[in-house]
Parts: sequence; structure tokens; C-alpha cells
Amino acid sequence: MTVVKGNPLDAATVERAIANHDAVLSALGGRPWRSVPICSGAMRNITAAMTHHKVRRIVAISTFGAAETRAHVGWVARHLLFGLVLRGEVADKEAMEKELAATDLEWVVVRVGLLNSGPPRHEWRAADDRSIQGMGKIARADVAAFMLAQLRCDDWLGRRPVVMY
Repeated sequence: MTVVKGNPLDAATVERAIANHDAVLSALGGRPWRSVPICSGAMRNITAAMTHHKVRRIVAISTFGAAETRAHVGWVARHLLFGLVLRGEVADKEAMEKELAATDLEWVVVRVGLLNSGPPRHEWRAADDRSIQGMGKIARADVAAFMLAQLRCDDWLGRRPVVMY
């Protein structure tokens, strides 16, 4: 594994990071108080570099509450969390998802609930049929395991599964 330090909004840094790799895992996120759209801006650089280097597979983290899933997060999260506090963050994630969907890459967008640093359970629910309701939780380690599994599995290609306990 190679760690490349740099700004994901810098195209040259992203080019160097993606060169000679087989896939991309993106776990980018922003902060509510930042005005720079990190995820969508970085995704433009990532997809351009992937196309240039002929890297086909990308798995990117997003949020439960983006786009059509907003109706399923519950009133408090929908109106207060996503409607006020994280409005810019959710808009950035939605723009990132649109960037990916507009490509011909092999992509999976992983929509997660509230992340925690608890121990992995090695099990989760994954669905894109609106069967997962409410702002559930999931450990970062389990999200990472799900994302890594998508590198060898085509079940979720071109889809946006919600992944939670």
C-alpha cells in the first residue's frame, strides 16, 4: 500500500495517487463549516485521473439522506440535521454521486448512516430498495469491509446501497 499525501482538489496530486492502481476507494467527507465542496470537487479529479489511467472500479462513500433517501431518515434528521446543519455537506455528496453516475466507470456509492469507531460486527444490512429506514449506525471498520468487498463483487455496480446495522 502506498500513501500519497496531498489535496484531493489538486488534479496533479490525484493523478499521481491513481497511476498504476487497479481501483479507487474514496472515503472523503467534509465539515459543516467548510464552504468548499470537497467530495464533488475531488470526484471530478478522481474520475478524470481514472479515465486517463484506465482504472475502471471506484467505490465511494456517501450519506444516507442524500437524494431519494432523505425521506427515509426521520423527521429530525431530515429537517434539522440535513436541512440545516449538514445542508452543504449533503448537497456536496449529491453532486459527487451525480459526477460518478455521469461516467462510464464501474462505480458503487455506499450510503451510510451515523459512523462510529466501535468494533466491527462483520455483518450489516445493505439495500437500495428503501427497506432501510431511520438514521442507523455502523462502525467505520464495517463500512471499510463492505467497500473492500465491492472490489471483487459486481452485485452493487452502478447502484447506491444503504449500509447500516
